[in-house]
Amino acid sequence: MKLTLLRESLLKPLQLAASVTDKRGLRPILAHVLLDVTNEQLSVIGTDLELELVGKVPLTGQTQAMGRITLPARKLVEICRSLPDLTSLTLTSEGERVTVQCAKSRFVLATLPAEDFPAVGQINPTVEFTLSQRVLRLLLETSHFSMAQQDVRYYLNGLFMQVENDQLITVATDGHRMSVGQTSLASSASPMAVIVPRKGVLELMRLIGDEDIPVTVLADDNHLCVKAAEFVFTTKLVEGRFPDYQRIVPQGGDKILIANRDELKQAITRAAILSNEKFRGVRLLLAPGLLRICANNLEQEESEEEITVHYDGEPFEVVFNAGYLLDILAVLNAGDVKITLRDETSGALVEGEVNLIKTQFVVMPLQL
Repeated sequence: MKLTLLRESLLKPLQLAASVTDKRGLRPILAHVLLDVTNEQLSVIGTDLELELVGKVPLTGQTQAMGRITLPARKLVEICRSLPDLTSLTLTSEGERVTVQCAKSRFVLATLPAEDFPAVGQINPTVEFTLSQRVLRLLLETSHFSMAQQDVRYYLNGLFMQVENDQLITVATDGHRMSVGQTSLASSASPMAVIVPRKGVLELMRLIGDEDIPVTVLADDNHLCVKAAEFVFTTKLVEGRFPDYQRIVPQGGDKILIANRDELKQAITRAAILSNEKFRGVRLLLAPGLLRICANNLEQEESEEEITVHYDGEPFEVVFNAGYLLDILAVLNAGDVKITLRDETSGALVEGEVNLIKTQFVVMPLQL
């Protein structure tokens, strides 16, 4: 195989594919990327057996003898980065070696057999729908921070994605908080209920942009695939049954607080400076038209903030993890945020606006 292309044409898809290669060295082939030339297109493929990322490069330069080769991902990325901008490079395979030539620079890299390069698995989609990268990114951003990390309940270590009645819903919970995002699909789609692993969610957030560029989502019982013009991303799914999130949303709360999002965020941020470093608890003390936010720590240090809010109920006191509240406020648009409470032991329902999607957040109080 011999092909010639611009450095910039190769570097971006190469970096995408290399990002999911296995850095632990468990299997040497997993530290390689596969270069596959077919039909005047170069596909650069990386995998760690759980995720697979394919970067696409249209070939307009000189190509000879379509084929497949593997190259060490890290070394090839470093070579491409080090070459001058807007220069052409040529890759030529000869036996078990590939020569990378650019002007007066020449590199000879060892390859591994392309037939040994593993695939995540062939997807046979039973669900397919299209939405914009911006909307998908918003759904992930407003949900991902509530995913569990290394929970023994393995089905919580990921993001639940559901298609129901032409609505795409994303849910994440770690047992202490829950985030729900929802949007309408432009066209009808078959029902879907899958759990995307945490690693896959974070990688997908890194990939997709904030533009109104369409992506296609496909799923079967074992895989989720996201296709865009410049990449194809595939992840294995988490087996298990996700909790019924609708039953977790608090009902019957009679204490309604409405506050300015920016004022509340700044007040909690300041009060949390002197909170207990382990629990990060802040105490919310409600009175008609007023919210006091207090914190203290083991060194007997104290902080107190006071803001004006819309609240006309009885005096009420509850403790929350400041980090959980700040995670929610960080993704909401500027404006008002609504918090519905019932008692000191029930979860709080937090609602606010996020462009293009409907959101709900649940935070359980701390028992100190």
